[in-house]
Amino acid sequence: MMPAQPNAAPNPQQRTPQQVFEMTKRLLALGDEHDAAQHAALLKSHFPDQTPIVGVHGLAMAAVGAHELAVDDLARCAEESIKALDEGEAENPNRPRIADQAIRMLTQLARSREAMGQPAEADAAIERALALDPEAPEPVRARIEILADRAEISAAQSFLNEANDLGLEELPAALAAAAIALAKPDAPHDECHVLAQRLRALTDRVGLDASTQKLALRRAAALFDRAGESDEAFRAATRAANFTRGNYDAAAHARATN
Repeated sequence: MMPAQPNAAPNPQQRTPQQVFEMTKRLLALGDEHDAAQHAALLKSHFPDQTPIVGVHGLAMAAVGAHELAVDDLARCAEESIKALDEGEAENPNRPRIADQAIRMLTQLARSREAMGQPAEADAAIERALALDPEAPEPVRARIEILADRAEISAAQSFLNEANDLGLEELPAALAAAAIALAKPDAPHDECHVLAQRLRALTDRVGLDASTQKLALRRAAALFDRAGESDEAFRAATRAANFTRGNYDAAAHARATN
């Protein structure tokens, strides 16, 4: 085997860790969770102490349902982010980004704890996220959806009403309302129809990532089905299924978004 030449050009196919990290985030946004999880696992095996890598690994594991592998990473990244906020300078221009990271980690931690049958821990994580920003859409929606999944319909609706009064963004509000309706055993057909139409209209807007599109369309499909509109349910489900890596044009999405 010939030794490598000292001035040999680098392999253009060899991605840097930063490139792999960015690719992992893009794959999560595109809804390609399994590839994202593979890239995240590779990154963490080489850089187990890097907070952003630990965080994206936790998000990727949660996305594929491996919540037991996700919770420690999510909690660790959240704690380190909160510590950076507590110990950092108020003038630090990165504070909003760090706060957003902490909120995202705590929100997913709550969802993962709930999926693992740990409601007290899930509630604690959501409360910490809301303490950082009581109006942040992600933890607000997560709290409503968790309550709906527990069949605590009145509590979920009350919290959604409060959030709407505070100006919750339209898509999170629609997703939360859909979760409440689907949790009701006897939701009226008219209610399901209106919510499904609302979600479908929101998915026609520019700027949504593929994962959010898929979630919204799947809920729209379920609502159309509950309303007895099987053709509309099929169309929405088909659109959701088409948001895969093979069919989603990331470059076109980036151009439209920017």
